[in-house]
Amino acid sequence: MIKNIYTVTALVGALLLPHEALASPKEALQVLTACLKGKVNPDDTHVCIGRYSDPCAAKTENTAPIPQTADQTQCLLDEAAAWDALRDRAVASWKEDNGTSFSTNIGKIAQEGARFAKNKCSVFQDTAQFGQTGMALEAECLRDEAARTAIFIGYSLD
Repeated sequence: MIKNIYTVTALVGALLLPHEALASPKEALQVLTACLKGKVNPDDTHVCIGRYSDPCAAKTENTAPIPQTADQTQCLLDEAAAWDALRDRAVASWKEDNGTSFSTNIGKIAQEGARFAKNKCSVFQDTAQFGQTGMALEAECLRDEAARTAIFIGYSLD
């Protein structure tokens, strides 16, 4: 079931208006993995936030506003999904390589982080305040929160 107006708007924009097909979370994961390669300091990893979604969104600059917003939102959501996959990898690694009581709770911590991000970012669903751009703002918020969690679990806790 479709839960909010942003999803409906994105679907309508994606289905009815002709525009360039964008990449996928799989491609976003490849871009982020390449960016993160060799980085051992959490501060160095922050340059990777937006490494996929910024160029992806730039491809839509010359399209009409509604499909542009829908496409930019999709770029952000694809990158958020890639950060979530990296977070899940880090959680699995913690569970495998660390026998402390903390490692048994890391999955719960990651789930709480995702729940917090969803609640925090939902503020942008207020169409009276944010209009159509709220969809992209919510996706950007979700991307940033997913990246922070993945970086924290994967790098900061080592």
